[in-house]
Amino acid sequence: MHSHITFYLNAMLIRVSDSGQHSHLKNISLNGAATQLLLGSDSRIQLQSISHYLVLLGFFELDLPEKTSFDMIIEQSSFLMFIMLNGESTLHNEFGDLISESKGNSCTLCFLSAGHYTWEFKSPKHKMIILNFNPDYFIDRCKEIPQFKGMTDAHQSGDIPYILLPHCKITTSIFNLFKKYFKHINSGTLSQFTAIESISTNCLAKYEQALINERYTTNALNKKKKAEIISFIHQHYTEKIVENQLTMASMFNISISTLDRLLKKTIKMTLRQYVIKLRMDEAMLQITTSQIAIKDIAANIGYPDPLHFSRLFKNHFSLAPSDVKRNH
Repeated sequence: MHSHITFYLNAMLIRVSDSGQHSHLKNISLNGAATQLLLGSDSRIQLQSISHYLVLLGFFELDLPEKTSFDMIIEQSSFLMFIMLNGESTLHNEFGDLISESKGNSCTLCFLSAGHYTWEFKSPKHKMIILNFNPDYFIDRCKEIPQFKGMTDAHQSGDIPYILLPHCKITTSIFNLFKKYFKHINSGTLSQFTAIESISTNCLAKYEQALINERYTTNALNKKKKAEIISFIHQHYTEKIVENQLTMASMFNISISTLDRLLKKTIKMTLRQYVIKLRMDEAMLQITTSQIAIKDIAANIGYPDPLHFSRLFKNHFSLAPSDVKRNH
């Protein structure tokens, strides 16, 4: 299986492939792996990689200046598992959109289409594993698994640039899995070929089970909660329930302060501000596209008092509802 991911850091280039070089690495030793050691004036990158017909495995140990960025080029669409034991990083596409935010003890699976990406490391020391699965193997094994089907569909359609599944807290168990199998390799009780095949299968199985059991990291839980809250607001923004912060917070088993923090981080608004925006946008739509009386529109979107509605509308659009030109 040939590499099709290349990382660039300043003047250093890292191609995830079999290099034929060997050096002693200070942490986990993958017996039989090709190894690379790259040294900069203030950085040290150690990579061990093993190429197998099912997966290309790379174990990275990085000592970097804070906020160091890699340019990452993916030459063909890939299914990747990122397993970070320690560190903190973000991944952006070529337009600067955030794709992933990872912290220590997190594991995620993603589909990335071919293209240019930026990977920023926000702390000095990182230890992580990247599994780059053979697409045919991944699709054959995972196309019927509900948690992974969206990724296999995205690969086959060619229309979706990326899909990222939730970060899960299974990193320690996966690292222990590696130690276990490489202990067998080192002792000669298991071949490297068989061990990597077992590692690939077990990593996917562990991650699938983590998704089923919702063993998410705190960030992933917050992201899921934010999506649920915003979806609920969109479905019920004309109702009284969305006006009550305490009720909303209790529904999602969080505090009022957490509710505000999650919304501000996602939509840059408080609950009240967002509800008013959705209601005013709907009011403007109904005023300009229908002949419904303004007082009835106000009642429909949650304001039985027309005067209160008019004040909010004028504050939002800088004109009164009665001054909006209606479509006859």
